[in-house]
Amino acid sequence: MIEDVSQEDIPIMLVGNKCDLRQDGSNCIPTSYGEKLAMTYNTLFCETSAKDGSNILEAVLHLARLVTKQATFDEKSHYQSLPNLGAPKKKPNFTCCT
Repeated sequence: MIEDVSQEDIPIMLVGNKCDLRQDGSNCIPTSYGEKLAMTYNTLFCETSAKDGSNILEAVLHLARLVTKQATFDEKSHYQSLPNLGAPKKKPNFTCCT
């Protein structure tokens, strides 16, 4: 659904939660299932635990880095595709650090 409504190629992350239950011997979905699903949809994959906080920060930071990287790349390619109109370049008007 995200790809259907998005006009751009954006990073998507599939997050498996409750990985702490694996330690308790609970009947859990294997990690390999999540990895295969992520490969099918060409997304990132990680497992987290909201209960003990495992991998939550890492997952958010990794996704944020990719979103930032993608936005920076899109911005650079956008500016590179603009024609040079020969307008004089203005120097920034900084009031400090001169």
